[in-house]
Amino acid sequence: MEVSYRGQTVGQIQVEVQSDGVRFVAECRVQTDDILRLYGLRDGCAPLRIDVAEPVGDSLRVQRTLSWYALRTAGYTADSLPTRYVLDAGDGSGLAESQPAVTGDAKLDALIMSGVVRCQPEAGGFCIQAPFAAGWACPLAFALTACTVTDGQAVLHVRRKSVPFQAERQMVE
Repeated sequence: MEVSYRGQTVGQIQVEVQSDGVRFVAECRVQTDDILRLYGLRDGCAPLRIDVAEPVGDSLRVQRTLSWYALRTAGYTADSLPTRYVLDAGDGSGLAESQPAVTGDAKLDALIMSGVVRCQPEAGGFCIQAPFAAGWACPLAFALTACTVTDGQAVLHVRRKSVPFQAERQMVE
């Protein structure tokens, strides 16, 4: 895959899925005095900060393995890794090309905007996911009773419009 800087292709990255996480190895040629960081981007997700690019000869190199837990915390899974990679001198906040989904709930929107949870649009609303593991704080703790837990992820389905709960009445004989 290509790595870009200021809209220009400047190098290549190899992404290797491993049992303990994902290994990223990038080699880039950029003429700058700025300290550059490598970010992975995917629509609907906050930028994934991979590492600072280190000078090696006349190029910049990044070599880093991110654990599955670190990736899940940032909102990425094996099925939803970054689709493009960029070098940036900033904190990555201006890199996202698409705006994250907004639910209208202040707590959920703050988590989405900070990149702590992953939010994807779905029919009629949003699917919000956060890492869930024993011994670790879950960002969706305030909504855990409304979540399902699947493959180490707390999953919350949110409707776009608030609909009052309507339970069906069933006769028990």
